[in-house]
Amino acid sequence: LRCKSNRRSGRQTYSRYQTLELEKEFHLSRYLTGRRRVEIAREVGLSERQIKIWFQNRRMKWKKRPKDESASETGGTGNSVQTGCGSTEPEHECEVGSTA
Repeated sequence: LRCKSNRRSGRQTYSRYQTLELEKEFHLSRYLTGRRRVEIAREVGLSERQIKIWFQNRRMKWKKRPKDESASETGGTGNSVQTGCGSTEPEHECEVGSTA
């Protein structure tokens, strides 16, 4: 049996602001330095551990995206950085990069 105090809390949901800031940082660099992780954690009000895990999960999502989607976003070369945030929400407006 486990003590209630040892149980992890439920799934964390991030605010739109937090998600946008994390996505912007991800598009600048898929990996963070320890110092940058501390800065981002302070800026968005999350723990360093939450930032680290969010980036790990986001890199996995980025790796698993379909190859045809990657080619269409990079002009068919597959060598450029993704411009959209990768959201699957139908009404999502990505403010990270220009799609023009």
